[in-house]
Formats: sequence, C-alpha cells, structure tokens
Amino acid sequence: MNFDLSDEQQVVRDLATQLFSGLSTVERIKAVERSDDPTTRGFDREMWAQLAESGIQGLCLPEDDGGSGMGTVELALVLEQQGRYVAPVPLWPTLTAATAIAEFGTPAQRAAILPAVVAGTTVLTMALAEAGANDVLSPSVTATYDGAGSVRVVGFKPAVPFGQHADLAIVPARASDGELVLVLLDLAAEGSAS
Repeated sequence: MNFDLSDEQQVVRDLATQLFSGLSTVERIKAVERSDDPTTRGFDREMWAQLAESGIQGLCLPEDDGGSGMGTVELALVLEQQGRYVAPVPLWPTLTAATAIAEFGTPAQRAAILPAVVAGTTVLTMALAEAGANDVLSPSVTATYDGAGSVRVVGFKPAVPFGQHADLAIVPARASDGELVLVLLDLAAEGSAS
C-alpha cells in the first residue's frame, strides 16, 4: 500500500506552506493578539481574506458549492501548516462545520452558507464541548420545535472555538422526543448568547 502524497496533495501542502509562512509572521501574530478591537483580537481577518482569495476555505467543499471538491487529507495538510505557523484564523472550526453542512445541510442551507464560506465572508464554528464528562452524544442543550419551522435552543456550552467571531454554529442538542439533533444556530440572532 502506497501512503505517499499524490502530486495534487503535494501541491496543496506546498501552497499552504507558502501562504502561512508568508502571512503568519511573529509580528503579525503579536499585533492580532494585542488588538484592542474585540472583533479582531485573536483573528487575523486580513489573512482570512487572503486565504479565501487563494481558495483555501473552499478546498474541501463540493464543486457545486463553489469549492474544489478535495477531501479530508488535503484539509489535514492545510491544517498542519496552519498549526506550524500558528496562524490566527478559524480554519478548523469553519471547514469542519462547512463539510458537515455540505454533507447534511438542506439545499437552501448549502446555497446560503457554503459560497460565503468559500468567499471568506462567513465564519462557522461548532459548539461540541460539554461541561463535566464532555460526551458530545449526551448534550446538555435542548431543542424544542415550535411547529412553525423555528427551534428554541436552551443550554450552555463551556467552549466554542472562535465563537466571538463566528456567524453560525453547529450545536448538538437533545430534542423533546429524545432524539439527538444538530442545530445550525445564527449567533447574531437575539438571545443566541449570554
């Protein structure tokens, strides 16, 4: 069995290395971490836009949604380089949530969200952590349907990566019938955070 990277995967890794080595300098990281502006502290939005221009956010998303149609190996190669250069951008939560939406979202959700992720104008996250035992299959959050297409979500999540910068979050919840559901939560909606 051959575990070598394909030529295409090597190109992805080399592109990610080039981008992050050039964009994620020590001075730039320090400036982002020291920012007095809460909308930019910890998140280099200029780097995020430059990554979108290079196609990084769309790398693993379907071509029908504006992506490149690659897979998780390519995503892992990009994330490895992001980690190597400590780039302050929400690639892992955004692209992991985006791949879940690509796989399980409705056509309307895909059309509304995925092209914006590819363009770098939408940031996604996932609220997976639980207090205590941290069993994602036993969420403390509950979801109640009102019958008119709306869902009321109640609960607490102790950690949400890049939550202060995200537009939408995928939240596992327990429905009133006991079923485990994933809720796509608009973080700008009234009452979505406290």
